[in-house]
Amino acid sequence: MTLPLSLAFPHTYSLRAALVVVGLLLILPTMAVEVDLLDGEPLRGARIQLDSESLRLDDGSEISLNDVDRIVLNPDHTPLPNDHHGLLLKDGSWLPYTSISAIRDGVSVETPLGTLNIPLGSVVAWGDPQWVNEHRQHHQDHIHLESGSILRGTVLGINEGEVLLRSDELSDEPLPFPLTEISDLHLALPIDRPRGLHFTSSLAVGQPGARIVANDGSLHLQAHPKETITLDNLGQLQVLGGRRAFLSDIPPSEVEEEGAFGTVWNYAVNENIDGSPLKLGGTYYAYGLVIHSRARLSWKLEGNYVRFHTFLGISDAMIPHNVGDCEVSIYVDGERRWHQGSVRVGEPPQRIELDVTGAEKLTVVVDYGARYDIGDHLALAGAWLLRGE
Repeated sequence: MTLPLSLAFPHTYSLRAALVVVGLLLILPTMAVEVDLLDGEPLRGARIQLDSESLRLDDGSEISLNDVDRIVLNPDHTPLPNDHHGLLLKDGSWLPYTSISAIRDGVSVETPLGTLNIPLGSVVAWGDPQWVNEHRQHHQDHIHLESGSILRGTVLGINEGEVLLRSDELSDEPLPFPLTEISDLHLALPIDRPRGLHFTSSLAVGQPGARIVANDGSLHLQAHPKETITLDNLGQLQVLGGRRAFLSDIPPSEVEEEGAFGTVWNYAVNENIDGSPLKLGGTYYAYGLVIHSRARLSWKLEGNYVRFHTFLGISDAMIPHNVGDCEVSIYVDGERRWHQGSVRVGEPPQRIELDVTGAEKLTVVVDYGARYDIGDHLALAGAWLLRGE
């Protein structure tokens, strides 16, 4: 089923419309709307209709969402600070909240998308983002109490306002802890990477946005499709899936790795080499690769892609250690298309766009820098390939 979202705006660069709900038709509240395409200029027009598969203009033309990069609903929208408390959801997205309370086997949260009831099965963690990210690589559930105590064990569920924890360190029986006394919680669960065409929203600075899908005539949180969301405070939607293929989802066809001192650090997918969340330039990325020198990784393109995009730099994980200096080259069919002799820790990420039209192979080479391989955690953050039409 498609979800028509009718967006009306004058022949300027912005949209002015009132909120109306008629059947499956949703006209958005007053917002400025721009549509950026993966190829070409931004869309302009007197009227746009958006459903789960395409954009339609008032002149009758239709554009597949496969060709859309993002839809800016409100250019003046300011995401919440990156230290704002939130939920880490099962799809790897971050949902900031202003308050959290217990419901039966779940939580009710006040968010920029409205009041949402999220079952515990859709949640990986909640609380302060720094605390949550520090505990991502642990293999036990963790509860951080307001008193400062950290408890480890297995979270069994939420009932009557209390989180039930089984901990062999504390008791033979499950222990209840009022949710009001818990500042942060982390469940030792894997992230289920989403597949297919969907939207991601911009809600908090530097955090992977909450993922949104169209279903049953409305928009829903992908991690819990039963909950309808509101768009009043939404700044933009980026379209993921379709023609955009993340490099981390494509297994490399060739891998060569070695270490300067006998230790080989294998490349990491969608996280840092130590298992912590991938962060570059102050922004967390749900997708990307971290490659340690010296290494050469190649991917078969087989002529299926037209563009390669990434943000490149030394992972922020190395900033506290002030180490990381490597030489980086990117080859397309054996021809070096990008090179820098010294990529250093703490430098701003570099945005790289390469034409790979008709190419058979993409190769990334990370070589030793000024300090051999010490701290050479080269990040390809948010790296993706654009499929040909």
